Amino acid sequence: MSRCSRCQCVFKFPSLLRRHELRKYQCVEVEKGCENLPGVKKDSLGVKKDSLGVKKDSLGVKKNMLGVKKDSLKNTTCKYCLNDFCNQRYRKKHEINCKQNNETRTLELEMNVNPQLPESKTECRFCNKVLSRNTYLNKHYEVCKEREKYHMQLIQEQKQVIQTQNIQTQNNVNNVNNVNNVNNVNINFFGEASDNHIMKTQLTSLLSRLIKYENAYEAAGELAGEYCHLMYLEDSNKNISINDMRSTYGEVETEDGKKMMLVSKIMDTVLRTTADKINKRLTDLKEDGRPFKKEIANKIDTEINNFKKTGFKHYYNKKERDELYNNLLVIFTG
Repeated sequence: MSRCSRCQCVFKFPSLLRRHELRKYQCVEVEKGCENLPGVKKDSLGVKKDSLGVKKDSLGVKKNMLGVKKDSLKNTTCKYCLNDFCNQRYRKKHEINCKQNNETRTLELEMNVNPQLPESKTECRFCNKVLSRNTYLNKHYEVCKEREKYHMQLIQEQKQVIQTQNIQTQNNVNNVNNVNNVNNVNINFFGEASDNHIMKTQLTSLLSRLIKYENAYEAAGELAGEYCHLMYLEDSNKNISINDMRSTYGEVETEDGKKMMLVSKIMDTVLRTTADKINKRLTDLKEDGRPFKKEIANKIDTEINNFKKTGFKHYYNKKERDELYNNLLVIFTG
């Protein structure tokens, strides 16, 4: 006979005890002196407490093993759903397909935010809605409005933190050099804009919203426009100057200095450059597989690849092409 050191249940074989101890959700630990209470399982097999097959010393070893498990809680806890596992191997296997691995939780990890999980396993932690099954809860997360609001709030907080860090860094530079006007921004040349400041979560958030579109060309055009807007928010990418929407020529920063160029040619180069950046990012996202479970995501990737190759020559109708052209042009005219 074998007894569980936590709930004091008795098992006929040691194998049954091991299976009981390695289950996903641990049994409830019974305090000392409470073994004879009505709610606690007793020795229903007529086995005396002193006649167990496990020695007292081995019980002490078992307690020490549990103590080690508590000390190594961080190594056996899923970083997404915060569920605890008996060893790291099960934890790593679970994290590959964890349902809580979404853009919101990834953003929380980047910002070191500890979420407050509800007691119920089927309760949404964003809107407190209780569902009947975990599968329904996972589907609910994808359309939860409160989660989207919370996600946008995290993005705003992250921007504020980055802006504060930039201000502090700039102030430190001014104090060291004793210069009031310091400008250490290196402008990237035209056609060489950088997207290193755009995080993966921002692209996955855009793609998750655009896969609901039925028209892949329209979704790809909006993705290119919003991604271009994020790229040229960076000061180092501000290498284009266009007076207004009616201008025929614009000014660009090149290796040989500032040059005048047709606005249509500038916009075509901007679209190709932006599509090239998105295409490289989407290649990395395909390894995760999550955004590309729907067929529309693959169609968007194909349209982005066509923008990269042919620019504005790739279009289905003039109306959609002109709308994409104006969306890009307004970024540089204010």
